[in-house]
Amino acid sequence: MKSIFVRVCTLTCMLMASTANVSGQTPATMPVASQQALVDQYCSGCHNDLESEGGFSWTSIDLANPYHNATQAEEVIRKLRAGMMPPAGQPRPASSSLNELASAIATAIDSAAAEEPFAGAPELHRLNRTEYRNSVRELLDLDVDVSAMLPPDQMSGGFDNISDVLAVTPALVQGYVRAAGKISRLAVGDAEVAPTMSMYTVPKVVNQLRHVEGTPLGTRGGTSVIYNFPTDGEYTFKITFYHDFITELFGANLPENLQARRSRSRSTGPGWRSSRSIRTSPNPKAS
Repeated sequence: MKSIFVRVCTLTCMLMASTANVSGQTPATMPVASQQALVDQYCSGCHNDLESEGGFSWTSIDLANPYHNATQAEEVIRKLRAGMMPPAGQPRPASSSLNELASAIATAIDSAAAEEPFAGAPELHRLNRTEYRNSVRELLDLDVDVSAMLPPDQMSGGFDNISDVLAVTPALVQGYVRAAGKISRLAVGDAEVAPTMSMYTVPKVVNQLRHVEGTPLGTRGGTSVIYNFPTDGEYTFKITFYHDFITELFGANLPENLQARRSRSRSTGPGWRSSRSIRTSPNPKAS
């Protein structure tokens, strides 16, 4: 039993050592001089500056640095590996020699690409709505909903930031100019701006017994809005509840409190209470 174990262990160790030797070997690359000799003998007769068959001349490829013309070199590699060159009826070297030539060119290109990876510069394109909104927030500290100012972005493959679909039209330029004007006024402010009113409505079909995204944890129902105050001044907040024609509040039988929060802190300004029971409110309107 010991003899069998020793033999199996010895065989396993020999296999592991053999595998390590094979994996540690580096495939030999055809020298540049051998590459040039093979090209001169079988290829340059038809592909030269005088007789550039197929519009190709080997003088455009430096076999020592094929990555300088990688596009043309990749085409040569594909045709050599497919057996298209040299063409049928012409003298051909051994298939192993053609494979070695193709592998040597490919290895030189891959090595250069690994040392200096460059995928090419992206095409110049405009910002989409999401990128435009993020840029405004980072530059001016304003979170503006630009979806009402700019038209929807086209999509390609499920993405809306592809340069091919982010075209610029005169109408789109006008939209960006109008958006820039509104955003700049919000950023600078205007002390003489006329009073305005913004209304935010919660649809009746929205469930008021669940937590609403953007509202504080532990609350349910209501709504969360983002509003940019254009200037310093006095602002009036009014909340109107849904009610029927006899001023009966919807949900008045539930012991709920109304809370208003501003800038992540509870608003307790004049004329405004931080919480209010809607059960005891005699008026369907609270301000």
